[in-house]
Amino acid sequence: MTEPPGLGPASWEGDVVAVGRHGLKVTRICLGTATFGDRTPEHAANEILDLAYDAGVRFVDTSNSYPPKPGLLGEAERILGRWMASRRRRDDLTIATKVNYPVGPGPNGRGLSRKHLFDAVDASLRRLGVEYIDLYQAHQFDDTCPVEETLDAFDRLVQNGKVRYVGVCNWPAWRVVEALWTAERRRFVAPISVQVRYNLLRRDAEVETLPMAARLGVGVLAYNPLAAGLLTGRYRLGEQAPPGSRFGDTGLSSRGVSMGESYRRRYWTAGHFDAVERYRRFCSERGYDMATTAVAWVMHQPNVTSVLIGASEPAQLPPLLRAAQVRLSKDDLAVLDDLWWQLPRHREE
Repeated sequence: MTEPPGLGPASWEGDVVAVGRHGLKVTRICLGTATFGDRTPEHAANEILDLAYDAGVRFVDTSNSYPPKPGLLGEAERILGRWMASRRRRDDLTIATKVNYPVGPGPNGRGLSRKHLFDAVDASLRRLGVEYIDLYQAHQFDDTCPVEETLDAFDRLVQNGKVRYVGVCNWPAWRVVEALWTAERRRFVAPISVQVRYNLLRRDAEVETLPMAARLGVGVLAYNPLAAGLLTGRYRLGEQAPPGSRFGDTGLSSRGVSMGESYRRRYWTAGHFDAVERYRRFCSERGYDMATTAVAWVMHQPNVTSVLIGASEPAQLPPLLRAAQVRLSKDDLAVLDDLWWQLPRHREE
């Protein structure tokens, strides 16, 4: 299948943007690593990293809880660290990782407390084999810990050189504002970015988070651009999700939640599959690749800084990387915009 019109040059290295109103620059595409060490063995992860780097990607996102399964936690950081060491590619990369989810026993083996943050950052530095982390992100809000304590700990990590910038992931807009206000009042380092789930079938971030980020100069890192793979067109309602896929994953996360079930609750509905069929026809009529176009749509949204893409095998990556070269027309964007508005409204599980 051909690509959308307006395809740019084969290499887009140098296509970088500032994170909000801050000095840190990142590439418009960020490589996510959630499958590394689980569905993606190390040799395949290395090939994915090589492909992304050769295409110009200089921004990589991971977490101390990837892959999110007991016994595998932190393996994505280890794989990334070994790849950087073998390729000698640390200096021109922006490395982002996250902290909060359970990674150890006892009540202090998770969260955003000073104790856990100090312990967790040292463990991440060892796994990554680096002296500092470029962007250290709070993975979900921790309502058991005062935000002042978290920001104070982040501030100390920046002051002692272990972290360059801090951000948040999956925080409600009002919590981000609270953190910014607290940081200003207490003279702490403030979050420069927020990670949000954002795609053609999931646009609730437009209600509060994206306008807040634009108004206050916070960068937006959009993840899940393919709606867990639904927007690739590989699934059909009424058919069994393939084992090992996001929707067919029977394993439990580090939080004790069924991975596949959580994705099915979010996307596996008749309304979503109807939208995917309309999207399939849209792409087929124009000769567009479904995965490429879905990522390109997110990149076209004015308040998005960078889009996180991921692949469980190397062959999945090139169509996603080509999204950075795509220019969708106003007519294309109008049709794609309508997919969301025709979806039945439902309560988030």
